[in-house]
Amino acid sequence: MCVSSVECERSFSVQNRLKVKYRSSLKPERLDILLKISMLGPDIQHFDPVPAVTRWRRVKKRRTGRLKEDYKPRKKAKTC
Repeated sequence: MCVSSVECERSFSVQNRLKVKYRSSLKPERLDILLKISMLGPDIQHFDPVPAVTRWRRVKKRRTGRLKEDYKPRKKAKTC
């Protein structure tokens, strides 16, 4: 059995994709979870997000975004 660093290199590659500039402050626990999902989870083509989203919404009351039609334009401030 050959020993290689392929799996290690793959995990560093996934980590670099996850820890981009705007997400560089991820806590180690959250990064570990995202790494496991990225490496061990199903392909995106075979993933059904409905159960995950349903559970996420059920865990606590969350503010859901309003529809675009619900927004009313702001009144413009008068300028001199």
